[in-house]
Amino acid sequence: MLVYNHYSIKKKQAVSSFEKAILWGYTDYRNALNDQDLDNIRKESKFVKALVQLKQYDKLTLLQQSGGYVSANSDSLPIFTYEVASDRNLLAVKNFFNLDSIAGNGDEISKIRNIMFFVANSIKYDGSNWALCEFDAIDFYNYHKATGKGINCRHKAMTLNEMYLAMGFKSRYVTCMPKDDKDTDCHVINSVYAETLKKWLWMDPSHGTFVMDDNNNLLSIEEVREHLKNNQSLKLNAETKVSKLWYLDSHVS
Repeated sequence: MLVYNHYSIKKKQAVSSFEKAILWGYTDYRNALNDQDLDNIRKESKFVKALVQLKQYDKLTLLQQSGGYVSANSDSLPIFTYEVASDRNLLAVKNFFNLDSIAGNGDEISKIRNIMFFVANSIKYDGSNWALCEFDAIDFYNYHKATGKGINCRHKAMTLNEMYLAMGFKSRYVTCMPKDDKDTDCHVINSVYAETLKKWLWMDPSHGTFVMDDNNNLLSIEEVREHLKNNQSLKLNAETKVSKLWYLDSHVS
């Protein structure tokens, strides 16, 4: 009886602490859902109720409740063009990094992947660091080599963007913003156009990651969003530095 009461009291204390954590601003539903340290209280009625309350903050749940992209009239905006590979600055990037060698002799998709992996593996990632250098691919690379410090996701994406443009790929870097206007975090990735597939592809040089469906088709940002919204299966490339659970269900959802 004493042993039973001891564990009963411990469970009540654990549930109470969990409730207080939510009250004080804890919002990580996915972590609570998968944290094995909470397994012994999952059947407690107050924990079940608290978990339901926590779900309202879940990024994936919020995404699944959201609508599609909203189209906007762009007639009044300046005509957008991509810098050509013959640009003097892009030629300097191509020659500095020897991008022909990095890209390799394979098909278009393998070149896109190889260049992304180079940025992922050759320049350390540090999401909290703002590089104190000129904002271009060569200077970001030299900054890392000179200081040993990593660069953040925006600077990584800017670096990859210049390399893609230098190799003749249409490319842009895209800031992924949270729906919660109180959440100041964001993540920056690349969207590069593959002529052979006639589509844009999601490339993330911070984590060495791209996203695929069950048939190994590489996906665009919009396609990843739709798959997440519709609870369709997704997977990451084998070379990625992160887990699918953290990356898709929390970090970018």
